[in-house]
Amino acid sequence: FQPCTAGTLITVDFDAPRRGPVCVGATVGDTLKFAWNENHNLHEMPDRASYADCKFSAATQLAPAKPNPEGVIVELPAAGTRFFSCSKICKSNGHKVKVCVSSQGNSTAPGCDCPEGTFVGSGHVVSGAAGLRSIWRLATFAAAFASAISLELLRCSCV
Repeated sequence: FQPCTAGTLITVDFDAPRRGPVCVGATVGDTLKFAWNENHNLHEMPDRASYADCKFSAATQLAPAKPNPEGVIVELPAAGTRFFSCSKICKSNGHKVKVCVSSQGNSTAPGCDCPEGTFVGSGHVVSGAAGLRSIWRLATFAAAFASAISLELLRCSCV
């Protein structure tokens, strides 16, 4: 018997960063879901410099430019910092998302600073019934980014 170790599904409203960079805290095993209704594309940037300078030559395109309300799923199997952006308005609007992935279950660990934008945080895991882990929705972050992150239920599938 293995304990349930399913992570949290973190939904990122990818329309929100068009007003400036957003930083998100996560934990190893979590899953990101980028979803948007406007005409954006989604790239994963290879490093901090490419993210900072909006250089897409070595970026990996995860979705073409079009509305994508169904979303794009990104697994977070390892600790570290991941960088995402829209090539259309990265330079003009700072349309970027930095994701700090902690292995310690502390998504606000040192190194997860956000001088380039707004840190919208992460939720707190609370116990749930019937194999569910629920996440407490963030109540306090900048009003302009109120929809930037929503934390949803993710069913544990324990073996």
